[in-house]
Amino acid sequence: MSEKAAVKFKPSLQIIDGCHPYPAVNTAGETNGELKGSGKDDGDCKGSGLGSQVYGRAG
Repeated sequence: MSEKAAVKFKPSLQIIDGCHPYPAVNTAGETNGELKGSGKDDGDCKGSGLGSQVYGRAG
């Protein structure tokens, strides 16, 4: 059911200015050791044209 909701509503983030880092999260809710949830919000990034920064998980 939640997969259908994600497809239907297509959640996305709108970042107006700069960058916002997000760590990868596994099924146990643990963050990936290679990507930290920190960094400069005003870094030189372009984001994703496909809106792929959205993360969803159903339990």
